Amino acid sequence: MRGVPLAWLQLTFEKRRFAAALAGITFAVVLMLMQLGLREVLYRAASRIPEHVAGQLVMMSPHYESLNALRSFSERRLYSALSSPDVQAVVPVYLQMGAWKDPASRTEHRIAVVGAPPTKDALDLPELPAERAKLEVPDNVLFDAG
Repeated sequence: MRGVPLAWLQLTFEKRRFAAALAGITFAVVLMLMQLGLREVLYRAASRIPEHVAGQLVMMSPHYESLNALRSFSERRLYSALSSPDVQAVVPVYLQMGAWKDPASRTEHRIAVVGAPPTKDALDLPELPAERAKLEVPDNVLFDAG
């Protein structure tokens, strides 16, 4: 004769305690899933710009912490890398946080601003060659839709 398993009977003997334990486990699992989702969003945000750098080597300041705490270094250091026979070219890319006001809703947003000489291929963006002429006009910028 096969009845109800003993373990299940012990779990459900005190219904309130079982419900509290189940709620606690569910809450912990939801928190872990939220943490994994937040980690993925932060990783994608942090790697979005470096993914589009058209180069094999990127020099960054040793004091760089994050996009919110940028540290620069001397452009002279960048061009000193040209003394290596393995380096074909260097292109400075400037990155900083900026404020942008949405003209429709008038709300202000923090955005990452990336600057590079428009005549060089510093960023690997498929839209860039078609829009390059617009960037050569002073005070023109390109916006990413995302």
